[in-house]
Amino acid sequence: MMNLATPLKFLCLSAFTAALIATPALAAPISAPLPAPVAEMIRAAVASGNAITLTAVVETAKKTNPDAIAEIDALTARFKAETEARHKEKLARQEALDGWKGQGEAGAANTTGNTEGTNAALGLHFTREGLRWDQTFDITADYQRSDGVTTKSRYFAAYNARYKFDGPFYATGLLSWENNRFAGFRRRLTESLGFGYTIIDSPDLTLSAEGGPALRQTRHVEDNATDNSIALRAAVRNRWAILPTLTFTEDFSYYADSRNSTIVSETALNVALTGTLSARLSYLIQYESDPPPPLENTDTLTRLTLVYSF
Repeated sequence: MMNLATPLKFLCLSAFTAALIATPALAAPISAPLPAPVAEMIRAAVASGNAITLTAVVETAKKTNPDAIAEIDALTARFKAETEARHKEKLARQEALDGWKGQGEAGAANTTGNTEGTNAALGLHFTREGLRWDQTFDITADYQRSDGVTTKSRYFAAYNARYKFDGPFYATGLLSWENNRFAGFRRRLTESLGFGYTIIDSPDLTLSAEGGPALRQTRHVEDNATDNSIALRAAVRNRWAILPTLTFTEDFSYYADSRNSTIVSETALNVALTGTLSARLSYLIQYESDPPPPLENTDTLTRLTLVYSF
């Protein structure tokens, strides 16, 4: 008698496999395609460079298109990679004088009546980002006169360069000049070399620390003598984009000098008013460990200025 068990088993197994493949309920779920306007909104948010805006756009896109979350994440990652590649290509093509951005800062006040006074704060700030080199150049001037007597005058200029290695480490060089009679010196030149480390590097928050040896040449007001000294420099820089229109910055530096150590801390809030105009409120503390008498150790300076970006 012919054995039909094996052919029957084969036919049943083939039928079951065909049914499994054809059954829609068992097929992999197909996510809904992302609407083109939503994709363009994500692309524009990435191109803006504003992390807060991008986060809001992506979260809204996921809430309104819950079936396309995977596609939204993939598109966001792709747009970021494309934007970064274009940015690096642009930096690589820059000439020596290309890529500079500037800010002009000005604030002034005048009082009359029982007390007559004039206050002025001016500043110029230039930055340039390169593929390997980042550079900044700053000039600030602060002047205050009350009842015919000058009560504050500080003039400062600095050039800073960073060489970026692959990863969070970088090398840094600083050259600065300062005139501050009310801190006890007519002129102070500082030259410093060192290394830095980027602790946090995100579009809305950056935090870095750096340090190294420094040379300082100080000409004093009291006797017009010049001191040359070796110091150690440490600095911390912080930038936090709290909102698309509100940015917090903190620059802290410390010079450990056997003759006169210095601490300078400047905290600022920047509020964007228009595309190129913003308001800036800053507070600067300068501490000198050994100023000539009768000067105090600590000097503070508050500025309220308008900043024009160009």
